[in-house]
Amino acid sequence: MKFTSFEQVDRVTLAEYKLMLKTNLSREEEKEYDRHWRAFLQMAVQSTVGKGKSQRMRYSKFEKFYNRKKAKKELDKILNPKSESKTEEESRIKRLIEFKKRKRGDE
Repeated sequence: MKFTSFEQVDRVTLAEYKLMLKTNLSREEEKEYDRHWRAFLQMAVQSTVGKGKSQRMRYSKFEKFYNRKKAKKELDKILNPKSESKTEEESRIKRLIEFKKRKRGDE
């Protein structure tokens, strides 16, 4: 989602923001996978180990070149922190909202 004004940004909830963040990070991981796949294919053509008859590809499988499971685990660590309780950011936002309410006298 592309924002064209600060008003649109102000309307985004924390849940919507997290969903957009997750989508964006997943898209970036997919692009990284694609870049590694292309690099692997290019390297398969050019990079070998050994000399003469004993030449072989440096990486026999793509999984040895790029570990996608590990990359996805790192992405999950970013998106799902270990503690299920509120993060510092969420608690700061809640305190800021309460402060603004008190300042306006909405209590």
